[in-house]
Amino acid sequence: MPPFLTDVLGAASLVPYGYCLLWRPDLVALHAISDLVMAVAYIAIPVAILIFVHRSRDLDPTRRRIGWLFAAFIGASALAHLGDFLTLWFPWYAAAGIVKAATALLSLAAAAALWIALPRLLRLPSPAELAAANSRLEADASERRLLVERLTALNADLESRVEARTRELSAATKRFELALEGSPITVYTTDRDLRYSWMCNPPHGMKVDDFIGFTDTESLPDLTSTIINPVKRTVLETGVPETVEASLRIGEKIHWYDLRVEPLYEDGAISGLVCVAIDVTAHKEHQRQLKVMMRELTHRSKNLLAVVQGIARQTARTVDDVGTFVIRFSARLRALAGSLDLLVDSGWHGASLRELVDTQLGHVIEGSGERVVIEGENALLSPEAAQNVGLALHELATNASKYGALSVPAGRVRVAWQRITDGERPLFEVVWQEEHGPTVIDLGRKGFGRVMLERLVPRAVDGTADLDLLPGGLEWRLRFPLTQLAPEETV
Repeated sequence: MPPFLTDVLGAASLVPYGYCLLWRPDLVALHAISDLVMAVAYIAIPVAILIFVHRSRDLDPTRRRIGWLFAAFIGASALAHLGDFLTLWFPWYAAAGIVKAATALLSLAAAAALWIALPRLLRLPSPAELAAANSRLEADASERRLLVERLTALNADLESRVEARTRELSAATKRFELALEGSPITVYTTDRDLRYSWMCNPPHGMKVDDFIGFTDTESLPDLTSTIINPVKRTVLETGVPETVEASLRIGEKIHWYDLRVEPLYEDGAISGLVCVAIDVTAHKEHQRQLKVMMRELTHRSKNLLAVVQGIARQTARTVDDVGTFVIRFSARLRALAGSLDLLVDSGWHGASLRELVDTQLGHVIEGSGERVVIEGENALLSPEAAQNVGLALHELATNASKYGALSVPAGRVRVAWQRITDGERPLFEVVWQEEHGPTVIDLGRKGFGRVMLERLVPRAVDGTADLDLLPGGLEWRLRFPLTQLAPEETV
């Protein structure tokens, strides 16, 4: 055996520790069992520490080193107790002393490391502090859950409100677009460069794409853009709304618009314009028609006054007293008024000849019954022809009821009209024919009625008239060109 091992394991001059205990079984057993149990315990403790350190991945290096040192120290203590156990029978005191020396060194290293790490270890929270911190974390987590739930509920409510407002806005926008769709109103916006950015209900015959992204100069005729562009720039500069009237040719038709221009604000600054264009073409046309109607009314009023003046003058020439003048003049005015009523009812397009006959002969037909025969398809006389033919029918009916065929029981009157041809010239003929009346005597002088039938009425309708005094009563034929009839589409 080498000398070193002889010194460590072999000691001929020494005796085992059990000898010192006189080999008393109780003492030897007490020391042996104690050392063996402590060795086993000291082996189990470092194994547990090593397993803990190995599996604790989040330990910092300092704590990991302390764990390794304590495991080595306790393991060395286990070896020291095993040495004590063996020295009961074997005098290996040198080896046991080396193990104890190593254990001492390890204990010093572990103690030094522990004292160095003590301040840091003291800062570690106690179980009570950990429990309190854990309670606070649980409370915070609970509050956060409640907060998240409240925020989720608020978010759902907000989304519901936004969705409802969006639906309301969409419905309002749809109603707005539907309201404008059938109206002559165009609404649009432009940016500060006067480029169209949005439009609703574009002018009839045009599309939104004709405007969006373009300026008035690019999308409208020069005549229109030169009128509205200065107004828009003025509103951009001053912020004061302006109104302007402009025309726009769309296809073959000119449309007129009343344009309202107002500033469009964003964050307190003018970002563009909002404009409302109302198509007033129908209003313009109505104004034009009113002017034409006023001129026509003035013209017709002058003509009517001239007719009334002529009736008054001619009536005055054929009577000897005021009373007779008033009676005859009033009757002729009523006849003229009856014709005018028919013209007004038709919008001054013309008067139905059948209605004209019924109006002027109404008082005669009521008292004569079937003795008045009316023949002919309905025709529409022009306003000029209706007034003059109506006066002629009044004169004929008045004369027939007083002096002609209707003044005797057997007398009859036939009123007829038709289209005829005089050579190649188409004409319209109105016939008044009396039968079985008293013999008409020509006294040689012409009253106002005869002058009207033979001269005034034919001249007014560019026609001719024949008045024959026959034994059974008078016969009157009026012929005039078809131009004195109202157009067919107005019938």
